[in-house]
Amino acid sequence: MPITELSINVSNIGTRSTVRDNVITHFLNEVPGTGKGNNTSKYIYFVETLNNGNRIYLTRPQQHGGFDFKVHVENTIFIYPVRTKNAPRHLDIINDLTNKKTNNLNNYNLLFTLIEDIFNCRHLNQNSNTNFGFTNGGLEIDLLLGVLKWLFIEQDCAYWNYSGRFMLMNALLEI
Repeated sequence: MPITELSINVSNIGTRSTVRDNVITHFLNEVPGTGKGNNTSKYIYFVETLNNGNRIYLTRPQQHGGFDFKVHVENTIFIYPVRTKNAPRHLDIINDLTNKKTNNLNNYNLLFTLIEDIFNCRHLNQNSNTNFGFTNGGLEIDLLLGVLKWLFIEQDCAYWNYSGRFMLMNALLEI
């Protein structure tokens, strides 16, 4: 079966339940596969466009089955520890935030308030187009926040009956 590409718009505002339900509603429209390999129905969902024009996208299905998906960023290679993939892992985010915290604690604290807004399904109260004055490079702020939004949602879809997005947030709080 060919890969189906779709663009979807999912708000992060509301409750964990409403955000998760909005994403899953899109998945419920998928055509079922007829077997493994080439008989699997495959989907790419373009979900965010970053300031530089690259897009965040989701791929389905994943190894966990059900409503699980993987987050990707076009034209971006995540490097922790050494990789050549465009799919960020939690360690990529943790490493980047650790470096930002070391570089500028005050600006890191401002950035973390935006992360808390995303985690709590609130509208961002600041402009994510700024780099917050970090001078150590790393991930662009809009990429970081967009990826975190979708990693939180992914955990809510895949691990709803457990802690969902709290798994990643608890790791971020330890930075």
